[in-house]
Amino acid sequence: MKFLLQVYCVHTEPNYSLPWQRKRQFATTSTGFMIAAGGAGNRWLLTNAHSVEYHSQARSAWHAAMHCCLRNCPLP
Repeated sequence: MKFLLQVYCVHTEPNYSLPWQRKRQFATTSTGFMIAAGGAGNRWLLTNAHSVEYHSQARSAWHAAMHCCLRNCPLP
């Protein structure tokens, strides 16, 4: 099973001085882990909060290069 994911987000921070407008959008990438929760096949994406803060779009994808790199690296 593929547990390590690449997370792609488009963020739009709120403009507190002009609440009816938003600031310029920007895109980021980060990583996350797929975890099982509850049962009945429920899966959740675990990532840092700042990775998805003020997101307007978010998507995730399994990244083959990360899998190959991690497979060859010993973990402490």
